Amino acid sequence: DVYKRQVVGSNIANIGLVLGVAALIKPLPIADQVMRRHVPTMVLAAILLVGLGANGRIGRLEGAFFLLVLGGFTAFLLYYVNADPMPSTDDPDAGGGVSLRDVALVIGGLLALVVGSRWLVAGGTGLLSALGVSDFVIGLTVLALGTSLPELAASVVGAVRGETEFAIGNVVGSNIYNILAVLGVVALITPIEIAPATLRFELPIMVVFTLVLVGMMAYGRRLSRLDGAILIVGYAGFVYALVP
Repeated sequence: DVYKRQVVGSNIANIGLVLGVAALIKPLPIADQVMRRHVPTMVLAAILLVGLGANGRIGRLEGAFFLLVLGGFTAFLLYYVNADPMPSTDDPDAGGGVSLRDVALVIGGLLALVVGSRWLVAGGTGLLSALGVSDFVIGLTVLALGTSLPELAASVVGAVRGETEFAIGNVVGSNIYNILAVLGVVALITPIEIAPATLRFELPIMVVFTLVLVGMMAYGRRLSRLDGAILIVGYAGFVYALVP
């Protein structure tokens, strides 16, 4: 059950917190390819989770179906990458090979994110447990934030550097793979039980956040700073509603 809470909480945090903060830093334009190819799959993944988990259980058959959908989505992307390659650029640094500095920065950044996420989860879990907060709330907040920390860091850096398409793709891709890959693999290993409270509250909230995000993205093909503020307020309201 912890994996399910972590995935649901992470997807909500990705939309409400990660994209909210990134959009506040810099408005995020939405590419047509993202709206046509990635966003429908993100919505489909959320609806599949609610629909296949409506009976309170995600079994091995559902897990296999998640992975089948993920395989189809990946094949779809690979086909369009080959059929519609990225245009060549005139960047003089392109094709210059991989430098040792780049490798060191990647490894150092990954280590920092892993260590930082572990510290956040360990410290936050201990603190909230000492305050008497339930494991259910901890799973939907601290564990979810620990999972979303790499997305938050990458999206904020992308927004600051003007790489706004990366910030969008980072979250949309993460939400797709959280459901289809993570829950799919876990369900294949051992069936996942879904508590009635999750069916009544957290899963519908995840779908609402997803649909609101799609509406914002479709309107004007961008996420404005106002959209970012709305997403952050919505996420704060979600966290507040979890506290008894």
